[in-house]
Amino acid sequence: MVRMYNTFEFTGELGFAKEPLKVKPFDSGWNKHNFSFAIIESKTNKGFVSLEAGLNVGNGKPNIAYTGTKGLFGVPSSNNVQVPWEDRLNNSVVDSVLDYRKTIIDLTPVETSKDEFYNTKREIYNLETKENPTQEDKDKLLELYDKSRNILPERKEFINTYDAIQFFMSKLEEYKGRKFRVKGNIEKSHWNGKFYTNFVPSSIELVSEEERNKLGLNLDLFFTKGAIDEVDFAKEKVIHFDTYILSRDKAQKKDVFFPQQTVLNASKLDLDNPKHVGRVELIKKMLTGKSNKNVYHMAFEGKYFRGADEVEFTEKDLTPLQKECVELGMNTVDDFKPKGGMIGETIEEFRLTSPLIKRFNDSNDFSDGVLESTYEVEDLTYVTPETTQEAKPKEIETTTKVEEPIEFDELEDLL
Repeated sequence: MVRMYNTFEFTGELGFAKEPLKVKPFDSGWNKHNFSFAIIESKTNKGFVSLEAGLNVGNGKPNIAYTGTKGLFGVPSSNNVQVPWEDRLNNSVVDSVLDYRKTIIDLTPVETSKDEFYNTKREIYNLETKENPTQEDKDKLLELYDKSRNILPERKEFINTYDAIQFFMSKLEEYKGRKFRVKGNIEKSHWNGKFYTNFVPSSIELVSEEERNKLGLNLDLFFTKGAIDEVDFAKEKVIHFDTYILSRDKAQKKDVFFPQQTVLNASKLDLDNPKHVGRVELIKKMLTGKSNKNVYHMAFEGKYFRGADEVEFTEKDLTPLQKECVELGMNTVDDFKPKGGMIGETIEEFRLTSPLIKRFNDSNDFSDGVLESTYEVEDLTYVTPETTQEAKPKEIETTTKVEEPIEFDELEDLL
């Protein structure tokens, strides 16, 4: 079956820590650069994304940019290309690299139309995929590459994350508090018995302040029979799902399954409303397996939540003296409600909002719902590699991508 990638799309204000860039040196002369920043969806919710790069320093070893090149004029693409460090910023090299192997930072003013740019990109694609090009076609393609850069001069493409980090770091003070849309892949890792989630950007784009804030997810979830846990639903209106996602394990250098619990948070739904109940039942149906011997999978749209929900302030939250005042009719409960509302416990959740009932390709056609995968149940168990593991990843907080423009409907706002 064709591997699908789990992706994210975060839109909100740009925020960053006092020291967003951390550099960790190793005895080998290798320096690891980890640059993280936040996309703030609301006062109670934010998503952290991170770019990581390595650099050889003072050990005599040359730095190399590892990347992949496009298929051009009928010649197949290559995913294993080594670019000399001094050539990595050359326009001709950048133009030859696969788009999904780049990091794009677009600081184009929001009032600028991008129609001409995207029309030019379509012309470029049509020429790149032409199998029998003329010399005129080849010359035209080079002109279009230059034209696309000139149309949006503040849109930068990098084939190595080190350069993307250095460029964006130089812009942080200027753009702090501005609204950005960040897209990329969800990557998992394992260290010392724990699992970590990283949101790795491939595109960072300045957007209008009118854009809707969201921390959206597109997920390809794997599960077995009995994945649904409703023990907390009666009290908390939350359903937990024992689900898994595929991700590249750097230690094993291959794709493996990582546990990724997901939830349906129905705390804001009206369970006397048939439409609301129907959404809950549909999501449960799309995570129901028929046999203990099979691994199933289904694509979902969801929301990332890392923060604290605002909770209702009730009489049980009053102090004894406040309760006495309410009983005597001197005050109401609302008189003692904290300004700005009351915040609950800090949590991190992958919240499911809607199944993606559509066809992505021949082996990932969810038009009729859940699919039976080709994996075995034992494949879902993460096996710790015997090799020495890397340094602990930063806990913050890519074949077919589950990559849809994420637009929540009115009911999904409540999930």
